[in-house]
Amino acid sequence: MRITHPQAKFLEFVAERGAEIPWDWEKCRPDVKAMIADLINKELLVEREYVTHALQLRGDLKLRLTDRGRAIVAQLEVAQRKVLVVTE
Repeated sequence: MRITHPQAKFLEFVAERGAEIPWDWEKCRPDVKAMIADLINKELLVEREYVTHALQLRGDLKLRLTDRGRAIVAQLEVAQRKVLVVTE
């Protein structure tokens, strides 16, 4: 699958490890919120290659990622100064 999204490199990087990624939605930067919403709207979260589960709970968006998806989130975390928190 070829991803053409602007954050494609991030997505390709996150997908290499499995994890839940909790976002503090209230503190999330508007551009990060827009990016996540864009990913959801493009239904990339359905791609088993990257994400296996997505759960919205009390303002937090929790994703269970594949190894490839997790690597991308780790890259984005650094880029956004730890707006995202990656847990084992």
